[in-house]
Parts: sequence; structure tokens; C-alpha cells
Amino acid sequence: MKNFKRTAVCLLVAAMVLSMTVAAFGELPAMPSFGSVRGEILGFVYDGTEAQRLEFVRVQGEHGEVHFRWDRYYTFLLGEELAEGSTITAFYDMRMPVMLIYPPQHRVIAVTNLQDDLPFVVLGRFGENFVSDDNMYRLNLTAEIVILINDGQPYEFEAGRLMLVEYVRSHRDINPTTIFPTRIHVLFEPAPTARGEYVEPPQVEEIDWSQYQVVVSGRGVPGASFATVGDSIFPNYVSLRPFAEFLGVELEWDGVNRTITMDNPNPMLPGETVTIRINSNEFYIAGPGNRGTITINDPAIILEKGTFVPLRFFREVLGFNNAWFEGGIVTIDNEEVMQ
Repeated sequence: MKNFKRTAVCLLVAAMVLSMTVAAFGELPAMPSFGSVRGEILGFVYDGTEAQRLEFVRVQGEHGEVHFRWDRYYTFLLGEELAEGSTITAFYDMRMPVMLIYPPQHRVIAVTNLQDDLPFVVLGRFGENFVSDDNMYRLNLTAEIVILINDGQPYEFEAGRLMLVEYVRSHRDINPTTIFPTRIHVLFEPAPTARGEYVEPPQVEEIDWSQYQVVVSGRGVPGASFATVGDSIFPNYVSLRPFAEFLGVELEWDGVNRTITMDNPNPMLPGETVTIRINSNEFYIAGPGNRGTITINDPAIILEKGTFVPLRFFREVLGFNNAWFEGGIVTIDNEEVMQ
């Protein structure tokens, strides 16, 4: 009984202190929705399957080791490819439950692996007034700011979306802090339900793969097909137009020179333009990397259903990490390089 009374008194005192705090300051200080850990990568943990998919990134943070669960559908990487010993900043949802184990584990939403001190980066969900849902940040948006969806395609501001914001200056003397973005990345994410709760990401096993022949980064490409000549099927050749349209890329046809020009849809190589010459195994790439002419074993060809390109085109020309045929499906993605 004494313990009960003592507990009741403690709760009453705590309630009074909370009430006095709110009365004195008007409202409790904002608590961030997303946390981050900056540290050095200690190593990687893979799932043990033949594909060797990345499962955890081990990071030595300021307060000890942390394991970040890598989600191959939704984790966004900004900057260079991850490597053991590199310094990163990993962002996670502070509202999600965490198992009481050591080292602590968090599902990582975004990782920055930038080699320079600038830009600064914040993660937030911003509303129509450009203020984050935790009231920590306000975006100062102008027409010049570049907004990209996760796959590197241009996008318009949409309230309620999860965004990784790059900025170089801010005003911290007002609440919320006003930040001046230079670039905004709108992230793919599981569909939201209640605050802090998310639907589990789609699993490959749950997708009806029978309706797809080509899958890009975990998403089936409608209408994409293999090359066919008579009754013969050649899965080492994939139709180009459905792939390009699926990723929001236009194809420009030059009938005189029999060439196709397209932007490189690989988000790892932004700003590149690729020129494809029919019946030629030489492909010309213009853009920041100055990659020039790349020669592969097989040429681009035209069949009854349109232009088809070899699987090597996706790896060696567009620069995707993987493009392989297995189980009746061609898979193209930027996951861990498969040997």
C-alpha cells in the first residue's frame, strides 16, 4: 500500500511539472521524427542466399556500434558506393519500435556517403506549408530547386511525401528552422497507415511474375519482352521501348542514320545521353563522365515488335550493376554486383 501511495505521488508530481512546463513555454519543444547516426562502416552482413543480398550495414557511431537493416526496395543512397571504412550518415525513423538488443538495430531509410562537408542533409515529411511533420524544419522553396523522385527522374513538390533535402544554409534563429534547399530527393516508401506504422515492403515471392518477363529494381515492366524469331526465343535480348517508357525516358528515332537517342535512366549516372545505332555493337555516351564510345559483343537490332538490345547493354552501357536471366525473368538493378 505504501508503494502504491509513493507511486501515485510521483505520478502526480510529474503531471504537475509537465503542466507547469507547458504553461511556462506555451508548448513542449518539438521532438524529431527521424534520427541519424554518423560513423564509420565496420562491415556488411548478407542474407546467406546465393544472391548474397545485403541485409545489415554495421556502423561504429559516436555512442557505439549500430546495425542498420538495409531494405533493397526503399533504402536510398546519396553519394558514393558504400565500402568498409567509409564514413556515412544513416537516417532512421525514431517512432518505430526498436528491439532491446545490442547492438541496436534500425531500418535505415536513407544513407549519405558524401565526401565533402557540404551540402548538409535532413530527412523529413513536409506538408503543404513546407513544414516538416515534427515542426523541426521549414523549406524555403524556389522555382530553381531541383526535385527528383528516388529513381532520378524530375518530380514536383507533393505534400506528405518523405524527402531527403540537401541544403547549404539555414536560419536557426526562428522556429521551425528555415532551410534553403539546393536539391530534394522524394523517396519511395511503404504505404503509410497510422503515424509511425508502415505496411511491410512487397516481397518478391508475392508478385505474380508470370505476367512479367523483365523486372527493374523489384518492379515488373509491363509489355517488356524477349526477342523472338519464328518459334525461337532469345532472352539475352530485351525490348527497349517498354523499358524506357517504364522509367520515364523518351526515345528519339533518327530514320536517316538509323539511330536512337535516349537519356540514361540509371540514377547512378545522371545527365548522360546514350546513342544507339541499329545493327551496331558500338554505343556512344555523352555526359558528365565522358565515357565516349563503348563496344560490346552484341548489336542492337530491330525485329517485328521494335528495337531489342542485349543484356550487356544494361550493364556495360547504361551502367546498372546487374542484368541477368534466371527462372524465365530478366532482372536489372543496382544491388550488390553479382559475379
